[in-house]
Amino acid sequence: MLPLTTPPRPLILALALCGLCSQSALADTTPQTLPFAQDWTNTGLITTNNDWSGVPGIMGYRGDNGSQSTGVDPQTLLLDLSGVINVTANAGQTLLDNTTAGGGVAEFEIANPVIGLNGSGTADAPNIVIHLNTTGQQDINVAYLLRDLDST
Repeated sequence: MLPLTTPPRPLILALALCGLCSQSALADTTPQTLPFAQDWTNTGLITTNNDWSGVPGIMGYRGDNGSQSTGVDPQTLLLDLSGVINVTANAGQTLLDNTTAGGGVAEFEIANPVIGLNGSGTADAPNIVIHLNTTGQQDINVAYLLRDLDST
């Protein structure tokens, strides 16, 4: 597994599937059963900014105050980053689109739709949390696809 570090230029990591976490939030945090996969090709799942109600078991957060400095390995962040629910619905083609310049989580309605994460001065550590019911399960395998959507 390669460690993720904050690069000198903005980077959006598109997530097809993410890790196992459990937190409460003000949207659909219903634990999903295994096996679990999220396909972002249905661009009707997220239609309103900051509303994850169409995506059962997944919440996105802006990740404010994740770190006081740049270049921090996100694997070392131990703070609760679930404060501000966040998603920009129907974002443009790339990071350089003005709709995502402020950072956070965004849904990209592109040829291969996806969600993306973009850090900023406010969105220190944008993230998604996937709620899963792992009762009675063992040897759980987590896999995800990361894509760089930055056009630079």
